[in-house]
Amino acid sequence: MSEGSINSTESRNAIKCHCGLNDLNLTAWTDSNAGRRLYKCSRPKVERNKLKKIVDGMNADERYNMRNIVDEMEAISIERDNLRKKLEEMDFVNIQEAAEISILEEKVEEMEFISAQEVGRVVILEKNIKKLKAIIFISWALFLVFLVGMKK
Repeated sequence: MSEGSINSTESRNAIKCHCGLNDLNLTAWTDSNAGRRLYKCSRPKVERNKLKKIVDGMNADERYNMRNIVDEMEAISIERDNLRKKLEEMDFVNIQEAAEISILEEKVEEMEFISAQEVGRVVILEKNIKKLKAIIFISWALFLVFLVGMKK
């Protein structure tokens, strides 16, 4: 049942305003009347009767204790909101860190790709060096044979 609805038992037991409508059963949260139950006319504010009926028998100590409870609830609510804000900030930082990690991972992949290309180039260069060494060795051998042949 929604908060604003009234069942038949509540309707029969409801206190009526002198205008004939059921009064609203409310709880005051002002410093002087914290926690006190009261009835107020249910008509719109412009047409409302000014008459309010306080229906509880709370003494000053009970109202003081109720006000303290309300103050503690407000402090807890503020602390909860601050903690939520910190959590949101932490989530934002985590999102930023995740984005930075993603960028770094992409750079690592790019560097690994470049590194693989460089390894391929090194292998080709090493093969070319071996070929050049073989050519130089053969050319020196032929030169020596030529020189020995010239002396004879």
